[in-house]
This record gives sequence, structure tokens and C-alpha cells, in this order.
Amino acid sequence: RKFDVRLRLVLGLSIQFNTKYAQTKTPNVAQLYQLKLKLNEIWFAYEALLAVCEEGRHTQVIQMGRHQKLCNTNPFTLNKLAVLGLENEMQAFNTYLAAHLLHDERYKNDTIDYLQYLYDNSSRGLKPPLKRCIRKIDQQKDLDFVNILSFTYAIRNLYVHNGDAAKTGVKYYTTKVKLLQNVSDFMVLICLKIVNQIIVSET
Repeated sequence: RKFDVRLRLVLGLSIQFNTKYAQTKTPNVAQLYQLKLKLNEIWFAYEALLAVCEEGRHTQVIQMGRHQKLCNTNPFTLNKLAVLGLENEMQAFNTYLAAHLLHDERYKNDTIDYLQYLYDNSSRGLKPPLKRCIRKIDQQKDLDFVNILSFTYAIRNLYVHNGDAAKTGVKYYTTKVKLLQNVSDFMVLICLKIVNQIIVSET
């Protein structure tokens, strides 16, 4: 029920700003803050879904230091990912990334610079997967599930905990708008797919 409530909030979310108070006087800035706020809600929905998956023993635990725990950016084994059938969602993400950002050298470099910014300002545990993301994008290789989840989580964390502004970390507004649109759509789609494959199939 918690997941259902959270996801419905995301799907029904419509954010407007009163520019008398909010510093969102240009469309790009307003859109970026709308996307950031939406991404926060999507992440909460995803975490609620992971709790259900963990209860149903669909997730894996990973050694993190001296403890074993669920890693929210790497919650499923490769076999479970195959069962969930998330290949289409990952392919759609990578196709969008290639068509809207990586096709242009300016936006590709800006995307890499933004990922480097995320790397420089993220926790130690997120640095290795972010470094892999940078390397793959530089080499024009597709990102996998853990790659996408890792930099989505990094974006979310730096907004929530670091107070990142709309254009922080990028040279062009377009870079961040396209990235946030892509990760937001990806998160909604995988939540719906996971629910269909795991939760619905068990009822």
C-alpha cells in the first residue's frame, strides 16, 4: 500500500512555482526543479517497492564493510534481473541518452563533466559505480541497471543533502533536463515492471 500511494503521487504530480518567492523565473530553471522534486518522489516509491521485494526474498544482500545489507542501487542478482525482464527499459534509457545527449560532443562532454561532479561529491560507496558510468559513456557503451541506478541515486542525494541548484555541475541546462527526464521515466517504468513481475504474479 505504501508503494502504491507513493507511485500514484508521482503519476499525479503537477508542480507549479510562485515566482514571487521561488527563484524559478526562467522555464529551464523551473523545469529542472520540477524534475528534481519528481525524482525524489520516484525514489521514495522505489524504496517502498524494494522493501516489499526484500520481504518476499527477491533481493540480494551485499557485503558492505563488515555488514551484509540490501544495496538500493544493486538489489537484484543478474538472474533475477533477467526474470524481471528489464532489458527493454534499459535499452530505452540508453537509446534516449544516445539520441538526445551523446550524439553531440558538447552535450556528451557536459554529461561526462556532470558525472565527474557527482563522483567528486558523492559518498565513497557510490564512487566506483560512478567511475564505471563515466568510462562507459566516454566509450559510447550502454549503461546497465546498476550504472543507471547509481547515478540516479547520486543526483537525488546531492539535491537532497547538498542543496544542489538547478544548473549545478553542468554547463548547459539541456544536459541536466534530458538526464533528469530520462532517469525519471526509467524509474517509473522499472517500478511498474517489477510490480507486474513480482508482486502481481504472487497474488
